[in-house]
Amino acid sequence: GIIYSEATRYHRICSDPNDRNSHLNVLSQSMRQKGYKPKTITKQINSAVKTPRTRLLQYKEKKISTRVPLVVTYNPALEEIRKIIKDLQPILTEDETLKNIFPETPILAFRQPPNPQQKLINRKLPTD
Repeated sequence: GIIYSEATRYHRICSDPNDRNSHLNVLSQSMRQKGYKPKTITKQINSAVKTPRTRLLQYKEKKISTRVPLVVTYNPALEEIRKIIKDLQPILTEDETLKNIFPETPILAFRQPPNPQQKLINRKLPTD
């Protein structure tokens, strides 16, 4: 969760244990104010600090994704589009041409729909 990831971040960034503990105390107080249970906070912070700092400092190779993004404008009516894409994936893998284009299920990405301000404001400058 968020507590674990923040505690891990402090553990990685702070080389001085006293400085790290100070930041973790501030984090703990902040999470208590937000309504998290003290037991949960302590458990997450202790779990993060158990990881050796040297391991956290090692560079991690990022995986290069070959998945094609399917970008659609967000609409609440499209909630089931993920299921539809998953159900129709076998059709894409059966066709030889489509199999090369979509070797894996496409990544669904939602674009923000235009808001009223964007619809009302003309972004182009008038040409004389």
